[in-house]
Amino acid sequence: MEDKIFYIVTDLLREDISKQEAIDKLLFLFDVGSAFYCQADIEGQRICDKQCDHCQEYYKPLEQ
Repeated sequence: MEDKIFYIVTDLLREDISKQEAIDKLLFLFDVGSAFYCQADIEGQRICDKQCDHCQEYYKPLEQ
């Protein structure tokens, strides 16, 4: 997660992204994990936009 924050801040400082885009990315980064369980997100590999079928089935008992 620290790497993702670092890249967002670095892009903002280089003016590769706008302040609003940086804010949106940070809000998304901290909000996705609470929306659903995803193994890739938990392991810090990437942030998922939606839960894959495998994780949906595997974590279904925890989300009810």
